[in-house]
Amino acid sequence: MVFDSHGNLLVCVEEVGIVKIRKDGSQKTIISKLPDGSPLRFPHGIDISKDGKIYFTVSSQSYSLQESFLEELFSRPNGMIVTADKNLTLEILNQDLYYPTGIALSSNEEFLLVSEPFRHRISSIPIFGSQRGTEKFFLTNIPGIPALISGNGGFFWVGIPYHRNEILDKTQEYPEIKNLLTGLPVFLFGKNIPRGLVFALNDFGDITANYQDFSDSSVAGITAVLNHAGNIYLVSSTTGKIAKMKPIIEEIQFF
Repeated sequence: MVFDSHGNLLVCVEEVGIVKIRKDGSQKTIISKLPDGSPLRFPHGIDISKDGKIYFTVSSQSYSLQESFLEELFSRPNGMIVTADKNLTLEILNQDLYYPTGIALSSNEEFLLVSEPFRHRISSIPIFGSQRGTEKFFLTNIPGIPALISGNGGFFWVGIPYHRNEILDKTQEYPEIKNLLTGLPVFLFGKNIPRGLVFALNDFGDITANYQDFSDSSVAGITAVLNHAGNIYLVSSTTGKIAKMKPIIEEIQFF
């Protein structure tokens, strides 16, 4: 979710679309279809530029949130980034992404960062020039599943709700085993270990902060991170709560 210049909150709602929540609490669905007219079933991350252009991810055109483990299992490019101008005219910026979730504009608004959790990477997508819409790997081989991304003054904060599943990593070479796994109950794919991991990046891909807690008391399942007014706020998908922490080191300097 993200606020527009008028203080309205724009939210991605599964099976609904992009919903605008006004200050008085009233709601309106402003985008409910994809550019081809098909229903917008699975929007996930969203950001908005200074001139009011909306960018959002569509995680899958094949599966729902409850079936997302199938995206991890089959690892196919079923996701996309869609843009909407002030008139809500839609355009596909990239339609070959692997379950994209988080999205955030760079500080100069020349490119987007997008997370592809089941590929364990974060990619950059230029939004101008001859390379517009072309995916470039920004950070790869992440030791977990990157979730939502928030931009903050030249830095990107990323939550890691789950660590990598070694079993599923190894099954990618064996299509027969993957087909067998589709018959297992969904809950087997949703187990989480009580660990906490968040990190921050600058516009060049340097890691500027890294917070990890592997104790049983850690905040697990962190899907979103916000650095605001000297505090870091952590959103936990497993507890449904928001935690607050003080940064130990504000920033790592590079020379």
